[in-house]
Amino acid sequence: MRDRKKHIILESFNSLLSQYPFDRITVEMIANKSGISKATFYRYFMDKYDVMNFSYKRLVEGLFTHETCHSWKDLFYHLAYESKKDAIRVGRAYSSQGENSYPNFLFDYSYKKVEEVTIRCRGTGLTSEEEVGLTIFCHGTVGVTHFWVCGKLNTTAEELAQQLYNAMPETLRDLW
Repeated sequence: MRDRKKHIILESFNSLLSQYPFDRITVEMIANKSGISKATFYRYFMDKYDVMNFSYKRLVEGLFTHETCHSWKDLFYHLAYESKKDAIRVGRAYSSQGENSYPNFLFDYSYKKVEEVTIRCRGTGLTSEEEVGLTIFCHGTVGVTHFWVCGKLNTTAEELAQQLYNAMPETLRDLW
């Protein structure tokens, strides 16, 4: 039951984000669309940023275990494909601002995922050179993907995935 309510809240938020700019969406709107009280909303999520970020985490975690996702390049392709498929909603998510903004979340989450995979595969953390390279890569990936989703880059999901893979620090690229 808990997962079902969380899913309903997520779907309601995504529906609203397809209709309204992020800054106009309120917890009250999400709760009303979900058919729950605000108190119930807060049992599942801290705020609307938390819902937005949960949506991305759920997608990434699903891709890490998906049968067609075997490398960073595969992951980049699937993320690009899913983002473009829902470009209006994703573009609006990118417009969120502040400390909890979607771009800031994407940077932090992406950095942590690559770091986790590195530790799992190598048994050691990132070198200082890899930390700098990964920081540049994650910031660049967030920015490039935003431009791409908004139609400012003329490339396919496959081409974008290859370019992101090529931009990844070489020592981390083939860890999976």
